[in-house]
Amino acid sequence: MRSLSATLVAINVVCASQVLAQEEDWTIRCGGDFDLCGFYDRETGDQKVPRIYERIMPFSEGLSAVRFEGKFGFIDAQGEMVIEPQFDLAGRFRFGLAEVLVGEFVGIVNRAGEFMMEPAYARAVPIGPRAILVEAGSWSSSYYAGHERLDYDFIGMRRADGLWINFRYWSVVPGSRLRFKIFDPKGGELIWAGIQLRHASDIRYGLFSMQRGDWWTLPQYTRIGQLSEGLVVARTDDGNTHVLDEKGVLQFESAFSNVGVFENGFARVIVRSEDGNLQYGVLSATGDLVGGQLYDEVRIPSERNTWQILVEGKWFEVNADGSLTEALPLPERVRPQVIGREREELGPLDCNNGVTIFEGMDASGQSYGMMSADGTILIDPEYDALTCFRSGVAWAADFGDGAWCPVGPDGLQREIPACRTSHYPITWSHHGAEILDPDPFTSSVKWVRAYLAFECGGANEAPMFVGDGVQGHGIMPAVRCD
Repeated sequence: MRSLSATLVAINVVCASQVLAQEEDWTIRCGGDFDLCGFYDRETGDQKVPRIYERIMPFSEGLSAVRFEGKFGFIDAQGEMVIEPQFDLAGRFRFGLAEVLVGEFVGIVNRAGEFMMEPAYARAVPIGPRAILVEAGSWSSSYYAGHERLDYDFIGMRRADGLWINFRYWSVVPGSRLRFKIFDPKGGELIWAGIQLRHASDIRYGLFSMQRGDWWTLPQYTRIGQLSEGLVVARTDDGNTHVLDEKGVLQFESAFSNVGVFENGFARVIVRSEDGNLQYGVLSATGDLVGGQLYDEVRIPSERNTWQILVEGKWFEVNADGSLTEALPLPERVRPQVIGREREELGPLDCNNGVTIFEGMDASGQSYGMMSADGTILIDPEYDALTCFRSGVAWAADFGDGAWCPVGPDGLQREIPACRTSHYPITWSHHGAEILDPDPFTSSVKWVRAYLAFECGGANEAPMFVGDGVQGHGIMPAVRCD
């Protein structure tokens, strides 16, 4: 008879492989009349989850955050809604926990959708099964409206006010703020914590024990990495490199100041010579330099998963013991098909899938509506300006309301997302829409109406984008007719 433990192990292996397949083999694809999203097999293009969601986040730990009728919930691999839509934004699951936004604050939920930490912070990021990094204040986004995300990259980019450990708040150092970075991506007791010295960029990192609530190793490193293959690289103030194990114990020192992450038993080192040229080496897990020298080029091709070095015009593979074997030619690379949002060559009045914005007349004059390819009216022509559906929402301007408000696939205004003062159908990096009126709402309506009225070769001029003067300069038309 098969033991219960063996059965549970087999079940866990199957579930883990299914989760991995979702995360690696499935891709998000959006389109159709209302620009809705679903999951598709990356290679075959077969639909896995129906295209019914306004936004979809990648799977993580078997669950995907999706937006449905303005609110985020979570679905499983079968497309079943396992956590009902109730959040304004949702992040990925890590360690069985996910960050969610409710109003102006974020909290933490478990896989059952239960709040483990009530919304009260600007950010709350799971960094272990029972440890959460938090930032005080209210949430804000640097993304364009409609593209907001709760990125894991928050760690190390901003400063944290403290930690929740075992779901009880603990302030790291009273009256002080530390900068945290991940030590072990898989979790664990230790985390990098940095203290500021003379100025904002002068930071020293040490290992901090989340279990003890105290320093594990005192701050001494200016640059630090993440644990990989049981080793982590850290650089000291004098430019030397320390290689530590998973307990933060020094394994060896290296005079090289630029050492990469350990992968397949080795790490790449980069050295700039006196003439300014770069040379590369391969460092073993014991601190030995492969071949005892530097080379013109070093690589680790994904097709082989082995380190290779270039010696006098020939490529050699680095064996596990550090010896070299002449490398066979790499197979011809086949460019994979990328499946994403459907794209068409469209004009200002054209939306995806044959949907168009059309001009009408109401009591106040010119108005705009929307129709499908077969002539079905999707949005009645009663708005002063209108944009195509994007992520399940079209934005409509009404001078009576003095705002741009969302319209759903049913052609009716919705409460979520919230109405906004201005909205533009397109954006341009480091540029803003030209100001056509002192009132922001009126200016945006005039800009969008000019955009909708523009036609290559026609009498009307295209509205302009104006550079921010930092990375964007001058003006450029919103539509090009090259």
